[in-house]
Amino acid sequence: MKKFKDILYDYNDIIIAFLILVIAALLIIWRMNAIIEYPKTLVVDDTPSVSEPSDNNSTGEQGGEQNQPSNNDSPSSESGDLWVDGALSRTVEVSVSGDSASEAVQCLIDAKLFKDYAEYQNACDGLGIDHQKVSAGTFKFEKGTTKKDIARAINWG
Repeated sequence: MKKFKDILYDYNDIIIAFLILVIAALLIIWRMNAIIEYPKTLVVDDTPSVSEPSDNNSTGEQGGEQNQPSNNDSPSSESGDLWVDGALSRTVEVSVSGDSASEAVQCLIDAKLFKDYAEYQNACDGLGIDHQKVSAGTFKFEKGTTKKDIARAINWG
């Protein structure tokens, strides 16, 4: 018994250091997704920017309303121009930001890439990915890109 106490006394610092390392490793593994996503949360952009030809009728005073259609015929004609046979008819660049998935997807909705959150969620479900995992940043979608391709590109899962 005395020999066990001597060994424990001699190596207790090493044992404690080893236990601390194991606990730290387990914490890191447990919170890996949050750690990886933290830099993306630092990207702050309050307004979505879309590189599409701007409407000549919009003014600087109406900055918050630029993405809103002026009449009921605009959404179908704009989405008809943007989407042809389920693929983009031109290259679109969009800045995705927000504190939640719904805010981030709203940037895509404003850019006319999706009609609503449910359409984005259906695209994610079709791919078997989590619709809550939306990456922040600026994305460029080339002509011919499908809605599933867009959902896959902005999803970090």
